Amino acid sequence: MKTMQNNYVGIDVSGEWLDTHIEPLAQARRFANNTQGLEALVQWLGAHAIDLVAMEATGGLERICAQYLRARKYEVRVFNPSRIAGFRKALGTQAKTDAVDAKVIALFALSMPNTACIEPDPALRDMKDLGARHTQLTQMIAAEKNRMTRVHHFFAKRSIDRVIDALLAERKALAREMRKIVDDVENLKPAA
Repeated sequence: MKTMQNNYVGIDVSGEWLDTHIEPLAQARRFANNTQGLEALVQWLGAHAIDLVAMEATGGLERICAQYLRARKYEVRVFNPSRIAGFRKALGTQAKTDAVDAKVIALFALSMPNTACIEPDPALRDMKDLGARHTQLTQMIAAEKNRMTRVHHFFAKRSIDRVIDALLAERKALAREMRKIVDDVENLKPAA
């Protein structure tokens, strides 16, 4: 049976776990950070009237959880970790565990539900990911070219050439995907 009280959820996201806390109910649970864990989280949250789900930006680890919950019609906000750290300090909370962090995030959401949050534009986020990968591929190509100058055996040179060709093809495909994102954004702009 759903409770009628409005509740605020804090989720501390790590690579393995989703430590979750609901305020003001003071209920906490830990879920695996995988598809089964996300589904169990949704089932657990479904028993409560949830106003807001909050989490810290954790270098991208929070994205899948946030997208999963948004797809299930939860309002999700991702906050700057320094805001949460300042709030933790203001509360006088010294302990820093995943469960305590989840509670602090829930209390932050309950106390300041209208605080600005980090919500990067999806196209910008995708370009950042693709740009980082482009840089990695460029570095790998440079490393292979440097190796080429230090080998003399014909087979080793052919092997390096094949790797460079594959990396160049991958980089070209990545550039096409980046171009599609830019074109989509351009098409969304209102006519002047």
